[in-house]
Amino acid sequence: MLGHPGGEEHSSYLIELSFLPPPARWLDMGAGDGSTVRLLQSLGYEAEGIDLNPRGDDVTAGDYLQPHYPEGSFDGILSQCSFYVSGNVPKALRQAGWLLRKGGKLVFSDVTEDVVQLLDQVRQAGFAVRHLEDLTEAWKEYYLEALWTQDNVCLPRGKKVTYIGFPVLLLGLSRMYGRPLPICRALVSGDACPKGVMDALERELGSKLYPHYGSRECGLGEAVTCPAFEGMHLRENHIIPEIVDEGGRVLPEGEYGELVITTIGMEAMPLIRYRTGDFTRILPPCPCGGVTRRIDTVSRREGEISMERLDSALFSLEILVDYRAAFDGTLHIDARTVDGQGRERLTQAANDCCPGRTVMVRVSSAEPDDRPMYLGKRYVQ
Repeated sequence: MLGHPGGEEHSSYLIELSFLPPPARWLDMGAGDGSTVRLLQSLGYEAEGIDLNPRGDDVTAGDYLQPHYPEGSFDGILSQCSFYVSGNVPKALRQAGWLLRKGGKLVFSDVTEDVVQLLDQVRQAGFAVRHLEDLTEAWKEYYLEALWTQDNVCLPRGKKVTYIGFPVLLLGLSRMYGRPLPICRALVSGDACPKGVMDALERELGSKLYPHYGSRECGLGEAVTCPAFEGMHLRENHIIPEIVDEGGRVLPEGEYGELVITTIGMEAMPLIRYRTGDFTRILPPCPCGGVTRRIDTVSRREGEISMERLDSALFSLEILVDYRAAFDGTLHIDARTVDGQGRERLTQAANDCCPGRTVMVRVSSAEPDDRPMYLGKRYVQ
């Protein structure tokens, strides 16, 4: 698969849009493995490519933001999944304009966060826009496939790639991927993130996690981790938090109890001392110097079998991608692993976590098109 959607068919389409006849001289900016350069040459054009990390003999090593070619060297410039990756789209466009001869053509397909802004940048670089198409669906398909099949997924220079979502889904994705994910940081939310899962994720990603706490009832996030990574700062401009015992009596700071929330400024559904069912404690002032109070890791009061403890125990095994648990007197675990193996190890880990319980484990191989075994919060069924 190429480093852009559509492959050779899409490259051919861009070349046709230029209406440049052979033997016009082309430059592929961000040429990668040189496949488009070779395509142009096969069509009778004079063509070469430039890339910071060339992967083919037809591509010159170099930075197209600082090209070594003289002004007006080319009749056509082509770029696919490249200008955005450069981290400086306006400069890339200006360089393209500088390298083109009078009447030359620029054809490119790329990612943009703002179409109107991109069109303004194109015009400011001296180009007149003759054709525009929305390829969003093709790009979505490309990225989903490229994530599983390629090392060279298009990522912008100097930009951080952030994941926001369930922690277990990210851990399973990382293990299925089989190599470091192109993710520099992760804000995990939507479900509990027990210590075992957090430790495994931080090992896989090579970076710290930013746990986030929130609830639908409050209509917003209620607490988030800061770079000190010692608890989550409460959004005290939106909520009044309390920690209470089973009788609803407020506990001193530092003692574990149930988190109770009173919302501030919520008009449609205000909450007064709403019992969340989540258990934590108020922490002392944060080393980061922030003035808002912090809460510790949040957990839920569960039944006979704790999903959080199971997650910590089972996901400590690097082979596990996902699992579902049910308890009817016997603990049933339906697991997916990277290779379809590991039933004995999973059974032992579950027995260690739930001593005295009968455990039955079934294992299958995880596949890229599998749906998550929980579409919402994880719980023992």
